[in-house]
Amino acid sequence: MQIHTLENDYLQVQVSTIGAEWQRIFDKEHNHEYLWQGGEHIWSRKAPVLFPIVGKALNNELFIDGKIYPMSQHGFARDAEFSLVEKTKTEARFSLAATAATLPIYPYLFTLYITHQLVARTLHTHYTVINEGKTPLYFSIGAHPGFNLPTGNLDDYYLEFEKEEPLVRYLLTDGLFNGQKEELRRDGKCLPLSVALLEKDALVFKHLQSQTVALKQYDTDFAVQIKFAGFPYLGIWTKPNTQEFVCIEPWCGIADGNERVLPIAEKEGVVELQPKGVFERMFATTFTH
Repeated sequence: MQIHTLENDYLQVQVSTIGAEWQRIFDKEHNHEYLWQGGEHIWSRKAPVLFPIVGKALNNELFIDGKIYPMSQHGFARDAEFSLVEKTKTEARFSLAATAATLPIYPYLFTLYITHQLVARTLHTHYTVINEGKTPLYFSIGAHPGFNLPTGNLDDYYLEFEKEEPLVRYLLTDGLFNGQKEELRRDGKCLPLSVALLEKDALVFKHLQSQTVALKQYDTDFAVQIKFAGFPYLGIWTKPNTQEFVCIEPWCGIADGNERVLPIAEKEGVVELQPKGVFERMFATTFTH
Protein backbone atom coordinates (compact mmCIF):
# COMPACT_ATOMS: atom_id res chain seq x y z
CA MET A 1 0.00 0.00 0.00
CA GLN A 2 1.14 3.52 -0.84
CA ILE A 3 -0.29 6.91 0.11
CA HIS A 4 -0.36 9.69 -2.48
CA THR A 5 -0.97 13.33 -1.64
CA LEU A 6 -2.89 15.95 -3.62
CA GLU A 7 -2.63 19.54 -2.49
CA ASN A 8 -3.53 23.13 -3.33
CA ASP A 9 -3.84 26.36 -1.37
CA TYR A 10 -7.01 25.17 0.39
CA LEU A 11 -6.96 21.42 0.91
CA GLN A 12 -4.61 18.49 1.34
CA VAL A 13 -5.99 15.14 0.20
CA GLN A 14 -4.35 11.76 0.80
CA VAL A 15 -5.32 8.70 -1.24
CA SER A 16 -4.32 5.07 -0.69
CA THR A 17 -3.56 2.58 -3.44
CA ILE A 18 -5.82 0.16 -1.54
CA GLY A 19 -9.22 0.84 -3.07
CA ALA A 20 -7.98 4.20 -4.44
CA GLU A 21 -9.61 5.41 -1.21
CA TRP A 22 -9.44 8.87 0.35
CA GLN A 23 -7.48 8.81 3.61
CA ARG A 24 -7.54 12.48 4.57
CA ILE A 25 -9.24 15.68 3.40
CA PHE A 26 -7.59 18.39 5.47
CA ASP A 27 -8.65 22.04 5.36
CA LYS A 28 -5.42 24.04 5.55
CA GLU A 29 -7.20 27.34 6.10
CA HIS A 30 -9.36 26.19 9.01
CA ASN A 31 -7.21 23.36 10.44
CA HIS A 32 -10.06 20.88 10.05
CA GLU A 33 -10.19 17.22 8.96
CA TYR A 34 -13.34 16.62 6.91
CA LEU A 35 -12.93 12.88 6.42
CA TRP A 36 -13.82 10.34 9.08
CA GLN A 37 -10.58 8.87 10.38
CA GLY A 38 -11.91 5.47 11.26
CA GLY A 39 -11.62 3.18 14.22
CA GLU A 40 -12.09 -0.57 14.43
CA HIS A 41 -14.56 -0.14 17.28
CA ILE A 42 -16.88 2.02 15.15
CA TRP A 43 -16.24 1.94 11.38
CA SER A 44 -12.72 1.26 10.15
CA ARG A 45 -13.17 2.53 6.60
CA LYS A 46 -13.10 6.11 5.32
CA ALA A 47 -14.40 6.36 1.75
CA PRO A 48 -14.51 2.96 0.02
CA VAL A 49 -15.49 2.42 -3.61
CA LEU A 50 -18.36 -0.03 -4.10
CA PHE A 51 -17.69 -2.33 -7.09
CA PRO A 52 -18.82 -4.57 -8.74
CA ILE A 53 -21.91 -4.43 -6.51
CA VAL A 54 -23.47 -1.79 -4.31
CA GLY A 55 -24.87 -3.02 -1.03
CA LYS A 56 -25.54 -6.63 -0.18
CA ALA A 57 -26.35 -9.52 -2.51
CA LEU A 58 -28.91 -12.03 -1.30
CA ASN A 59 -27.04 -14.94 0.31
CA ASN A 60 -23.85 -13.06 -0.63
CA GLU A 61 -24.11 -14.59 -4.09
CA LEU A 62 -24.25 -13.41 -7.70
CA PHE A 63 -26.13 -15.48 -10.29
CA ILE A 64 -24.25 -15.16 -13.61
CA ASP A 65 -24.88 -17.28 -16.71
CA GLY A 66 -26.50 -20.02 -14.67
CA LYS A 67 -23.72 -20.22 -12.09
CA ILE A 68 -23.47 -18.96 -8.52
CA TYR A 69 -20.50 -16.81 -7.52
CA PRO A 70 -19.68 -15.67 -3.96
CA MET A 71 -19.71 -11.89 -3.53
CA SER A 72 -19.28 -10.01 -0.26
CA GLN A 73 -21.15 -6.81 0.54
CA HIS A 74 -20.10 -3.85 -1.64
CA GLY A 75 -17.76 -6.02 -3.71
CA PHE A 76 -14.01 -6.55 -3.75
CA ALA A 77 -12.58 -3.34 -5.24
CA ARG A 78 -12.47 -1.52 -1.91
CA ASP A 79 -9.89 -4.02 -0.61
CA ALA A 80 -7.89 -4.39 -3.84
CA GLU A 81 -4.50 -2.87 -4.62
CA PHE A 82 -4.86 -0.33 -7.42
CA SER A 83 -2.02 0.77 -9.68
CA LEU A 84 -1.09 4.44 -9.90
CA VAL A 85 -1.40 5.38 -13.59
CA GLU A 86 -0.42 9.04 -13.40
CA LYS A 87 -0.13 11.82 -10.86
CA THR A 88 0.31 15.58 -10.66
CA LYS A 89 0.20 17.89 -7.65
CA THR A 90 -3.60 18.07 -7.78
CA GLU A 91 -4.67 14.89 -9.63
CA ALA A 92 -4.11 11.13 -9.36
CA ARG A 93 -5.45 8.33 -11.58
CA PHE A 94 -5.60 4.72 -10.41
CA SER A 95 -6.53 1.48 -12.19
CA LEU A 96 -7.75 -2.00 -11.29
CA ALA A 97 -8.10 -4.82 -13.81
CA ALA A 98 -9.50 -8.34 -13.70
CA THR A 99 -7.02 -10.92 -12.47
CA ALA A 100 -6.82 -14.62 -11.75
CA ALA A 101 -8.02 -13.73 -8.24
CA THR A 102 -11.16 -11.89 -9.38
CA LEU A 103 -12.34 -14.21 -12.17
CA PRO A 104 -13.48 -17.05 -9.83
CA ILE A 105 -15.83 -14.62 -8.03
CA TYR A 106 -16.66 -12.23 -10.88
CA PRO A 107 -16.18 -13.82 -14.32
CA TYR A 108 -15.76 -10.64 -16.35
CA LEU A 109 -12.78 -8.91 -17.94
CA PHE A 110 -12.84 -5.27 -16.90
CA THR A 111 -10.67 -2.28 -16.14
CA LEU A 112 -11.77 0.22 -13.50
CA TYR A 113 -10.16 3.65 -13.38
CA ILE A 114 -10.64 6.02 -10.44
CA THR A 115 -9.38 9.58 -10.81
CA HIS A 116 -9.29 12.16 -8.01
CA GLN A 117 -8.87 15.80 -9.06
CA LEU A 118 -8.58 18.72 -6.66
CA VAL A 119 -9.87 22.09 -7.90
CA ALA A 120 -9.93 24.88 -5.29
CA ARG A 121 -12.18 23.56 -2.48
CA THR A 122 -13.77 20.81 -4.62
CA LEU A 123 -12.63 17.21 -5.02
CA HIS A 124 -13.80 15.61 -8.27
CA THR A 125 -13.97 11.81 -8.34
CA HIS A 126 -14.26 10.13 -11.73
CA TYR A 127 -15.19 6.48 -12.30
CA THR A 128 -14.42 4.83 -15.64
CA VAL A 129 -15.31 1.18 -16.33
CA ILE A 130 -14.19 -0.51 -19.56
CA ASN A 131 -15.54 -3.86 -20.74
CA GLU A 132 -12.44 -5.72 -21.92
CA GLY A 133 -14.37 -8.91 -22.71
CA LYS A 134 -16.45 -10.25 -25.59
CA THR A 135 -19.80 -10.42 -23.78
CA PRO A 136 -21.87 -7.78 -21.94
CA LEU A 137 -20.47 -6.71 -18.57
CA TYR A 138 -22.90 -6.27 -15.66
CA PHE A 139 -21.91 -4.26 -12.60
CA SER A 140 -22.85 -1.58 -10.11
CA ILE A 141 -20.61 1.14 -8.72
CA GLY A 142 -20.85 3.75 -6.01
CA ALA A 143 -19.13 5.79 -3.32
CA HIS A 144 -19.25 5.53 0.47
CA PRO A 145 -17.38 8.52 1.98
CA GLY A 146 -17.77 9.32 5.67
CA PHE A 147 -17.57 12.91 6.88
CA ASN A 148 -16.67 14.09 10.35
CA LEU A 149 -19.29 15.95 12.39
CA PRO A 150 -17.31 18.63 14.28
CA THR A 151 -19.68 18.77 17.26
CA GLY A 152 -20.26 15.00 17.56
CA ASN A 153 -24.01 15.55 17.76
CA LEU A 154 -26.30 14.57 14.86
CA ASP A 155 -28.99 16.99 16.01
CA ASP A 156 -26.69 19.87 15.02
CA TYR A 157 -26.84 18.92 11.32
CA TYR A 158 -29.25 18.62 8.44
CA LEU A 159 -29.30 17.65 4.77
CA GLU A 160 -30.21 20.29 2.23
CA PHE A 161 -31.34 19.02 -1.17
CA GLU A 162 -31.14 21.01 -4.36
CA LYS A 163 -34.89 20.92 -5.04
CA GLU A 164 -38.11 20.78 -3.09
CA GLU A 165 -39.45 17.26 -3.44
CA PRO A 166 -40.95 14.47 -1.35
CA LEU A 167 -38.39 12.25 0.35
CA VAL A 168 -39.26 8.54 0.49
CA ARG A 169 -36.81 6.07 1.97
CA TYR A 170 -36.75 2.42 0.90
CA LEU A 171 -36.34 0.20 3.93
CA LEU A 172 -33.74 -2.48 4.57
CA THR A 173 -33.69 -5.54 6.79
CA ASP A 174 -30.23 -7.01 7.39
CA GLY A 175 -28.93 -5.02 4.43
CA LEU A 176 -31.59 -6.23 1.96
CA PHE A 177 -34.66 -4.36 0.75
CA ASN A 178 -37.82 -5.66 2.40
CA GLY A 179 -40.40 -4.14 0.03
CA GLN A 180 -41.42 -1.39 2.46
CA LYS A 181 -40.91 2.34 2.24
CA GLU A 182 -41.41 5.34 4.49
CA GLU A 183 -42.23 8.95 3.65
CA LEU A 184 -39.87 11.28 5.50
CA ARG A 185 -41.01 14.58 4.05
CA ARG A 186 -43.64 15.77 1.57
CA ASP A 187 -42.04 19.05 0.51
CA GLY A 188 -39.22 21.44 1.30
CA LYS A 189 -35.48 21.05 0.85
CA CYS A 190 -34.17 20.23 4.33
CA LEU A 191 -34.09 17.02 6.34
CA PRO A 192 -32.92 17.29 9.98
CA LEU A 193 -30.59 14.50 11.10
CA SER A 194 -30.96 12.51 14.31
CA VAL A 195 -29.97 9.21 15.87
CA ALA A 196 -33.54 7.94 15.50
CA LEU A 197 -33.60 8.73 11.77
CA LEU A 198 -30.49 6.67 11.06
CA GLU A 199 -30.95 3.77 13.49
CA LYS A 200 -32.84 1.62 10.91
CA ASP A 201 -29.87 1.22 8.54
CA ALA A 202 -29.20 3.59 5.63
CA LEU A 203 -31.62 6.10 4.21
CA VAL A 204 -31.98 5.02 0.58
CA PHE A 205 -33.51 7.36 -1.99
CA LYS A 206 -34.33 6.45 -5.57
CA HIS A 207 -34.37 8.73 -8.63
CA LEU A 208 -34.37 12.07 -6.84
CA GLN A 209 -35.00 15.22 -8.83
CA SER A 210 -32.18 16.84 -6.86
CA GLN A 211 -28.68 16.28 -8.19
CA THR A 212 -26.99 18.03 -5.27
CA VAL A 213 -27.16 17.40 -1.52
CA ALA A 214 -25.28 19.17 1.25
CA LEU A 215 -24.51 18.17 4.82
CA LYS A 216 -24.79 21.39 6.84
CA GLN A 217 -24.46 22.51 10.44
CA TYR A 218 -27.05 24.88 11.87
CA ASP A 219 -25.92 28.49 12.39
CA THR A 220 -22.43 27.98 10.90
CA ASP A 221 -20.79 27.97 7.46
CA PHE A 222 -19.75 24.32 7.74
CA ALA A 223 -20.93 22.31 4.72
CA VAL A 224 -20.02 19.28 2.64
CA GLN A 225 -21.84 19.40 -0.70
CA ILE A 226 -21.95 16.55 -3.22
CA LYS A 227 -23.08 16.92 -6.83
CA PHE A 228 -24.11 13.46 -8.05
CA ALA A 229 -25.70 13.89 -11.48
CA GLY A 230 -25.92 10.52 -13.24
CA PHE A 231 -26.19 8.51 -10.02
CA PRO A 232 -29.84 7.35 -9.71
CA TYR A 233 -29.59 6.29 -6.04
CA LEU A 234 -28.40 8.03 -2.91
CA GLY A 235 -27.59 6.52 0.47
CA ILE A 236 -27.17 8.29 3.81
CA TRP A 237 -25.65 6.18 6.60
CA THR A 238 -23.86 6.13 9.89
CA LYS A 239 -23.20 3.38 12.36
CA PRO A 240 -26.30 2.97 14.57
CA ASN A 241 -26.14 5.10 17.73
CA THR A 242 -23.06 6.90 16.41
CA GLN A 243 -22.92 10.69 16.10
CA GLU A 244 -19.34 11.24 14.96
CA PHE A 245 -19.73 10.94 11.17
CA VAL A 246 -22.23 10.67 8.33
CA CYS A 247 -21.76 8.97 4.95
CA ILE A 248 -23.23 10.51 1.79
CA GLU A 249 -23.23 7.86 -0.93
CA PRO A 250 -23.99 8.34 -4.66
CA TRP A 251 -24.77 4.97 -6.25
CA CYS A 252 -25.29 3.40 -9.64
CA GLY A 253 -26.97 0.27 -8.28
CA ILE A 254 -28.46 -0.87 -4.97
CA ALA A 255 -28.71 -3.90 -2.71
CA ASP A 256 -30.88 -6.93 -3.48
CA GLY A 257 -34.36 -7.56 -2.22
CA ASN A 258 -34.82 -10.28 0.38
CA GLU A 259 -37.07 -12.62 -1.65
CA ARG A 260 -34.99 -14.44 -4.28
CA VAL A 261 -31.68 -14.35 -6.10
CA LEU A 262 -32.02 -12.72 -9.51
CA PRO A 263 -29.67 -13.16 -12.46
CA ILE A 264 -27.21 -10.28 -12.41
CA ALA A 265 -28.72 -8.83 -15.60
CA GLU A 266 -32.08 -8.46 -13.83
CA LYS A 267 -30.84 -6.77 -10.64
CA GLU A 268 -32.33 -3.33 -10.06
CA GLY A 269 -29.98 -0.55 -11.05
CA VAL A 270 -27.36 -2.82 -12.62
CA VAL A 271 -25.32 -1.31 -15.46
CA GLU A 272 -25.05 -3.27 -18.72
CA LEU A 273 -21.90 -2.45 -20.69
CA GLN A 274 -21.34 -3.88 -24.15
CA PRO A 275 -17.96 -5.30 -25.27
CA LYS A 276 -15.33 -2.55 -25.53
CA GLY A 277 -17.89 -0.16 -24.06
CA VAL A 278 -16.87 2.63 -21.67
CA PHE A 279 -18.96 3.76 -18.68
CA GLU A 280 -18.17 7.07 -16.98
CA ARG A 281 -19.55 8.88 -13.95
CA MET A 282 -18.28 11.75 -11.79
CA PHE A 283 -19.30 13.23 -8.46
CA ALA A 284 -17.90 16.45 -7.01
CA THR A 285 -17.52 17.16 -3.29
CA THR A 286 -17.10 20.75 -2.11
CA PHE A 287 -15.88 21.58 1.40
CA THR A 288 -16.61 24.85 3.20
CA HIS A 289 -16.17 25.94 6.78
